[in-house]
Amino acid sequence: FFFFLIVAYIIFAMKIVYSIPDKKRVLFLVFATVQIIAMVGISANVLASLPNQGSNNDDVEKESKATTAFTISMMLTSIAMLFFVFAGVFFEQKWRIIFFVASSALVFAYSLYSYIRKMDDSAEKEERLWRMIVAAVCLPLDVIFGYVIISDMNWLAYHVAGSDVKMINAFNWYSRFRSFMDIDVMLAITLVVLAAYSTKDFQFTTTQLVLSILGIVASIVWIICGTIASRRESHFLMYFFYLLSTLEPMYLFYKFNTFSVHWEELKQADTTVPILTLGIAAILLRIFITVMAVIVHRNFGLGLKHGFNSIKVDNQSYGSFGSD
Repeated sequence: FFFFLIVAYIIFAMKIVYSIPDKKRVLFLVFATVQIIAMVGISANVLASLPNQGSNNDDVEKESKATTAFTISMMLTSIAMLFFVFAGVFFEQKWRIIFFVASSALVFAYSLYSYIRKMDDSAEKEERLWRMIVAAVCLPLDVIFGYVIISDMNWLAYHVAGSDVKMINAFNWYSRFRSFMDIDVMLAITLVVLAAYSTKDFQFTTTQLVLSILGIVASIVWIICGTIASRRESHFLMYFFYLLSTLEPMYLFYKFNTFSVHWEELKQADTTVPILTLGIAAILLRIFITVMAVIVHRNFGLGLKHGFNSIKVDNQSYGSFGSD
């Protein structure tokens, strides 16, 4: 019964999407906005229902800190999803739409895990149940909407790169490069949040707090530098971007060393494995982005900068996104 219900639900959703071809992007943005507002609101209720930190019960304190860290991380992920979907639609960045759908899947996976793990906790059960339901209902629609929107993205690529194969290839690498930088910054902020709630006894020192803040600031400067350098084809800024790219891995190695020193305190924390996993993923992602940056750098001079500078947007042409 549930299988046929899901199939009927998907068919009905696809019918709605395809029946409004000129407004499907607006429909997608409205749906994504409502979805994310709902997820953030429900997550805020989960935080409000947690027991006050500072409890004499160590197990309650540990559970509360872990839940707070994961819930805040999920709220940040939801906000990042809103950026991905708007930037993906307005700037025709296919990878940002893909990241939005992937983030939606991660939110559902965590919501399901969180609900199953706390099924017997009546204080938070209702909020977790509603969060799981919203995520489960939205995920298939996100996949459908994302596929339809991505399939119709060609206006910007055509007006910037035209039909030249090298230009199109350069534009695609530029788009991937920009989109993956967004994921890198989101990952850096998530790591700081999780590290802030490591255990009851181990807290940030002043030095570690300052380094964490400087790390986030460096990531923001890094993404701004990479965006300007790749768009304006500035060799100087690209070399500066390469230099900045080494800061996050060095900071993460420093954090790994801190974890090894305090391992006896940290190994029991629920956030330790996610922090280590995301830290390794962040280093690998930074290497991957640097490789993409080199490819984008080597494409300087092919005409992509001129294509961006000469593009003109008017209501008639932009209103027919996929029709050119």
